[in-house]
Amino acid sequence: MGARKAATALGRLMPNIGGPSQSKRSLLSSVIHSRLLYGATIWSDRVTSIKKCTNLLQQTQRCAALRVARCYRTVSDMASLVLARMPPAQLVTVGRKKRADAKRLGTIIPRRDEIEEILHIWQALWESTHKSSWTRRPQIATKY
Repeated sequence: MGARKAATALGRLMPNIGGPSQSKRSLLSSVIHSRLLYGATIWSDRVTSIKKCTNLLQQTQRCAALRVARCYRTVSDMASLVLARMPPAQLVTVGRKKRADAKRLGTIIPRRDEIEEILHIWQALWESTHKSSWTRRPQIATKY
């Protein structure tokens, strides 16, 4: 997989301490996402239904997220994605597929609606996982 090689190369280019600025890290991460999600509208149904394929997507994306967020390799995939502000690739593929299907039917789903839906599902996924519970901040009631 070309995206996996690009993510590995990104890891070599960008050490956790020092290295390129955050904007350059985000730019290189977008290159990895472009390679990872190429043709997602075609293969998303198949890939998201197979656990092994979903794990490969997560591993590739985690490699990039660790470098963007400057995390150590012991940080879980969910926590690294949250810290890097990268929604999981399988959610992005589903969103792209829905937009493409709607476009084919003659309706348009605004990009904003797609992003809101992805964030809503990601939030539910984040709250239900036990992997990275230490990184979650408890809700604090304020008096505003």
